[in-house]
Amino acid sequence: MTGESAAHEIAKNLLSLISNQQAQGHTTTAESIRALLQAAEITYNISHGLPPAESLDGLDRDGICRWVESQITVSQEEAKRLVDSSHQPWLFQHRADIAWRYWKDYQKILERDLAPAAAHRLDETTDEILDLIPNPRRRGQWDTRGLVMGNVQSGKTANYLGLICKAADAGYRVVIVLTGLHNDLRSQTQERLDEGFVGRDTRNGFVKAPLCGVGIWQTAPMPFTFTSRMHNGDFSTTAAQAVGVPLDSDSVKVFVVKKNSTVLKNLIEWLKTAAPNPDSHDRIPEIPLLLIDDEADQASVNTSGAWDPDDEDHSPSTINERIRTILRLFDQSAYVGYTATPFANIFIPTGGESGPLGEDLFPRNFIVALEAPSDYIGPETLFGLSTQNDGEESDGLPLTRVVEDSNKWIPPKHKADHNIKEDLPDSLIEAIDSFILVCAARLLRMGDRIHHNSMLVHVTRFIDIQEQVATQTKNHLEELIGNLEVDNSAVPEVLERLRHLWERDFIPTSRHIAESSAHGIGTIHQFDEVAPNIRRVASRIETKILNGNSKDALDYVDSDGVGCSFIAIGGDRLSRGLTLKGLAVSYYARPSRMYYTLMQMGRWFGYRPGYLDLCRLYTTNEISEWYRAIALAVNELTAEFREMAELGGTPADFGLRVRH
Repeated sequence: MTGESAAHEIAKNLLSLISNQQAQGHTTTAESIRALLQAAEITYNISHGLPPAESLDGLDRDGICRWVESQITVSQEEAKRLVDSSHQPWLFQHRADIAWRYWKDYQKILERDLAPAAAHRLDETTDEILDLIPNPRRRGQWDTRGLVMGNVQSGKTANYLGLICKAADAGYRVVIVLTGLHNDLRSQTQERLDEGFVGRDTRNGFVKAPLCGVGIWQTAPMPFTFTSRMHNGDFSTTAAQAVGVPLDSDSVKVFVVKKNSTVLKNLIEWLKTAAPNPDSHDRIPEIPLLLIDDEADQASVNTSGAWDPDDEDHSPSTINERIRTILRLFDQSAYVGYTATPFANIFIPTGGESGPLGEDLFPRNFIVALEAPSDYIGPETLFGLSTQNDGEESDGLPLTRVVEDSNKWIPPKHKADHNIKEDLPDSLIEAIDSFILVCAARLLRMGDRIHHNSMLVHVTRFIDIQEQVATQTKNHLEELIGNLEVDNSAVPEVLERLRHLWERDFIPTSRHIAESSAHGIGTIHQFDEVAPNIRRVASRIETKILNGNSKDALDYVDSDGVGCSFIAIGGDRLSRGLTLKGLAVSYYARPSRMYYTLMQMGRWFGYRPGYLDLCRLYTTNEISEWYRAIALAVNELTAEFREMAELGGTPADFGLRVRH
């Protein structure tokens, strides 16, 4: 059986051949892709010492052609930007002097994971952002404040990883990445940096960490990370001493730190003693700092009254103060915030300094708005538009299922001590059934290729109620699996229920999307093809609780070549930055009228290559209408930004426009 790596390499060879033909003016069709496949296989055989004409057994040729066709049809518009009039471009003049080793190492991952158009656009955009922050070789004191806006789950992490690589190539020597408030998001962000920049798997700490990602082919000097992927791998003085690398060394130093006031305080105290300061100089000289603030609208903005004043670790005023203190410690610093919901950042006061901390975090130097690739599934694609006026309305994809029976189970307005007395509602039982069917169908479509599956259940923010929901879900799943393990002829009702759902819902929906949508899908199978996988996939599903009391984590590690399948139950920990790999089914019945809350909870936005037609979102009609209104708000904000960018506006102009 030919493995996933061979199929992927052949697909990349095929993409390269198509690119060469397009450069010569040839038109690409499904037939021409199929005709070039044999040449791509020959190239693979020669590179692996095989006879050129040897036919590879078990190669999914149809799947390769479908994937390649979906990649070459992806497009992405260029980013729009607002720049302060004081900006002085520098990159064009110095580009030839920079050895782009970190970037070229990371590029191999981008070429593996992104469509060619998206990888090319990321290269262009990160060049633009690098040019907007100062040249790290520039002498004297300087600091920059910038903001990058992008859609939820659209690739912002890939963008700032690219920026980090290019900034390190250019001469930035300290990189601090601020993540959300929770350990699981910090750990997940560290995992991405391990793969794309550090090149070491820090799952068990940095010291003696094995190679991973770019480390396998790394040409650049290894960066040193003072944090690790471990759940408790946040910054500590003890860990910093174990790394044993001086801050003023020529190597690149990396810190992935959550927005916790105690952790930030420890980092500040260590930084004050980690590099020698000249006499009578109160800052760290000649060590350029790049500070990436992921989810920049959360906790970083000084919003009084947003948190319990006694909870200093999560106080925005304290966290904001400590971020600014870190920037103030360095003679040369660049702050770049990343967010999908930038309103809080736009309302940060501007002008003048604020005592010893200097300026606040308003993005005075630049704001960049990233455009999503054409294969991105956002609010407008999923829910359609609701203009609320006389304009045209549009329908979204037929992937939403209405929840009408959850109010008795968990009322929309409930207290922390609510005791669930009702059984799981039928809508959640159907959602779990759908998840099992999705896992079975993806196994059929993907074959032996490793892939992960996730389901999200988000119905309350209260931890005790989440625990009750998890218990009910686990019990239901165990009973369902137990029934599947009995002779099917003796217990036909489970399989018959799944058969009815597949034939009533999945087959018609997949056909509809295949006929009316530009988004590619996999093969549409009959239930009898899916059924043999049902028991196997159901037995793999694990229920995870993600809240402040739980030690569960979504650690997507393949075991013996098999991916993970999780039902993730939680609240706020599920709604900020966290990526649920292979997210296919979401059950969301937690009302909120807050724009940024609804957007950040939308973990189902993003990319669903080859299985979009299998995805389901179970929610209420009311929440669907809110998302339709949000789609309109996003469109209007984007249109305002584009218009202002064309007129040469500045971040201050945009802030004033939003206020009005």
